[in-house]
Amino acid sequence: MQSILTTPLKKHVWNRVMLDIIQETKNTVGDDMIFILVLDDYTAKMINTFLSMTDLLNAGIFSVEKLEKVRERFPMYHGIYFISPCEESLSILCKNFEDPLKPQYGRAHLFFTQRITNRTLDKLCINETFIKRVLTLKEVNISFLVRDDNLFDLGMSTALEIFTVKYNNDLKNKIITNILDRLFTVVASLKDKPYVQFQKSSNICEQVAQKLNGKIGDFYEKRTFNEKRGIILILDRTVDVSAPLLHDHAYQCIIHEIMDVRDNVLHYNSKDHQFGETDHLWKKYKTRHFAEVLVEVSNEFKVFMNNDISKVQRGSVNLDNVEKMAGVMQNMKSYQIESNNFGTHLRMIEKLTTVNIFFNHKKDYKDLHIDKIFELEQEIVSGVNNQGEKLSPKELIDHFSKMSDLKEEEKIRLLVLIHANLSLNEKDFKTLCGGIEDYKLSAIYKLGWLGNANIE
Repeated sequence: MQSILTTPLKKHVWNRVMLDIIQETKNTVGDDMIFILVLDDYTAKMINTFLSMTDLLNAGIFSVEKLEKVRERFPMYHGIYFISPCEESLSILCKNFEDPLKPQYGRAHLFFTQRITNRTLDKLCINETFIKRVLTLKEVNISFLVRDDNLFDLGMSTALEIFTVKYNNDLKNKIITNILDRLFTVVASLKDKPYVQFQKSSNICEQVAQKLNGKIGDFYEKRTFNEKRGIILILDRTVDVSAPLLHDHAYQCIIHEIMDVRDNVLHYNSKDHQFGETDHLWKKYKTRHFAEVLVEVSNEFKVFMNNDISKVQRGSVNLDNVEKMAGVMQNMKSYQIESNNFGTHLRMIEKLTTVNIFFNHKKDYKDLHIDKIFELEQEIVSGVNNQGEKLSPKELIDHFSKMSDLKEEEKIRLLVLIHANLSLNEKDFKTLCGGIEDYKLSAIYKLGWLGNANIE
């Protein structure tokens, strides 16, 4: 999506939650009331990508609670519900207030991630016990995950199902509607009225584009929008099958391959580390080549260990006056954060240099020849070598065959690339797939032909 906005998407969404939900509710009720923010599974995951607990506490939120969990009742407090309008969340919401004498909270302020249907709204209104407790009900139009300042995804990990439902119109329309509703919330969050373009060869993209354009037109009919309009270009996965199968040299990509990272949280040795605003190392190095990171993080750590606070921690510097002591104490909290960040990244780098994600045998990092695998990937998808010389399918197959002792997962990934990019007869391809179980072989064929998918 191309936008002319200078303010990052992440900041727009941050403002929407902090101002349009929390501050607006406080303005309506008053600062004296105690507020509890209630999130369901989806909104908890979503908010975690652009808000910190410190942000919420500073905004006057007393506590953040999960909708799905059994919670202590606070009938004297107000609950701010930021949830998706799905059946499960709405059912739990109503149960929170089914006992008129023991409500979950004294009053409820409801903010939904996306459009709530009239049918669903009617169901809520029928529940008189519940509706009497509601002071606010709004559609916020935030239903996507913010991955970086200007990077988002729709949180639809199963969306590829749409390529398997050619004759199931109900399921296909359900997926398209979900994509449409969530994508529209991105546009609404930016307060932009973009020109909508789409991949001409894709019937799915055309349907989404036409409906999105109509929805945007209706939304901005009586609303202001940015005068300089951006462009939203809608493509489906078939336009580039190979990209998700290629390794990337970036630190962020390599870490996601070898570590357990989910929703921007690292899970390692029974501890969690948030790759958020306080981790300056992640912000600085995540898009850099991992070989550079190995050197530069180590160098930064040496500098960090020579500052005054580090020396105090090790007892190697004297605090000979009150002013110096006060300065050190003032920076102690940031020191602890930086110390934890360095510890996490140095452990990741250590694992990066010792783990073997490509071959079955153990080798020293320098002997793994990872660059050869990266080089082969590029040769397969481009058809040329790093000197720009064209390669025949036979030459590429020979290069692949020399990659002996590959782990099965790595071999399957390369085979999918070969099947999607090279014209081989079935006999030759099956020879390359020797030793792979039939059900995995079937998956290779399905993924490989994704580029030829014809969804009507």
